[in-house]
Amino acid sequence: MLVAEALLGELDVQVVYLDEAFADDLVGPYAELLSAAEYRGVEPRVAPTGLLADVLSTVSPQPCAAVLALPTRSATDVLDRPGPVVLLAEVKDPGNAGTIIRAAEATGVGGVLSLPGTVDLFSPKVVRASAGSILRIPAASVSFNELATSRADRRLVGLAMDGSASLWDAALDDRVILVAGNEAHGIDPELVAQLDVSLSIPMAGDVESLNVAMATTVVLYELVRRRP
Repeated sequence: MLVAEALLGELDVQVVYLDEAFADDLVGPYAELLSAAEYRGVEPRVAPTGLLADVLSTVSPQPCAAVLALPTRSATDVLDRPGPVVLLAEVKDPGNAGTIIRAAEATGVGGVLSLPGTVDLFSPKVVRASAGSILRIPAASVSFNELATSRADRRLVGLAMDGSASLWDAALDDRVILVAGNEAHGIDPELVAQLDVSLSIPMAGDVESLNVAMATTVVLYELVRRRP
């Protein structure tokens, strides 16, 4: 349950609401939620029956909700961490963004950055698609100028159908910034000009490309495979 995960993480959970119809008979994951709230010192509030269903964006929401303060991390906070970093460059689809964030956590990256034009990483659909990973993995927004001045010795590696280097042959390590571009037109030419490596994934048959989330996941797991 995302609310319980938020309570057990490092985010600032300000308020937790429980639907009145469930507040007196909480079992299973909802009992875990109460334990997590007690652990954080947050006293759950009871919302009138049906109110959460009216105000939450999901079709069939769980009978609980939380209000959190968004983390205020900088690009440097993310780039200073060990491990690869994923850069979302105008990734518009929340399902793709959330899937990439989930894969990033699963492969132990240092964090996730997003350029202007990318979907809000803390929007409800991205949070759900990430299966809660966005609540745990360091993430921050970054401008083109910030990226250029703060990436230090990290190499920018972009995914492209016609990349100059094959994934199997390219020299990759944990100091890369892996760029996932827009679903329709790929990486913006301004950013392409800054790439150290343009990377393609070898494919068989008549397949031209992979979904951006799938392609990013493939490369992230290749980086895992190469670690000592």
